[in-house]
Amino acid sequence: ADLVLSRFRAESMATEDKRREQLLESSASIESARSMIKDTQRAVFETEQVGFAVLDTLHHQRGVIEQTNEQFAFIDANIIESRRVLRRMLLRAQVKRIALYSMAVLLSITI
Repeated sequence: ADLVLSRFRAESMATEDKRREQLLESSASIESARSMIKDTQRAVFETEQVGFAVLDTLHHQRGVIEQTNEQFAFIDANIIESRRVLRRMLLRAQVKRIALYSMAVLLSITI
């Protein structure tokens, strides 16, 4: 009976040791998973911060591009108006030249 009892106690202790070992392994796995989750959360936070910085930069660049487009539109309007003025000046110069030649011809005929 003592032999059976000692075997039972030995098996019981072995089973208990296995359970303790499994619990320790489970605890280690849980701790490792928690560490991975913290690392992942840190990476997500850093990625989010980078994303916000990129969005802020893009917003600023959009403002610069819109302002540049407005300036180009203003410059384009000025160039168009300048062309009109130059064409009118050229036309007036040609009319004056024709009038001058006409007067020169009339003067040479009358003299």
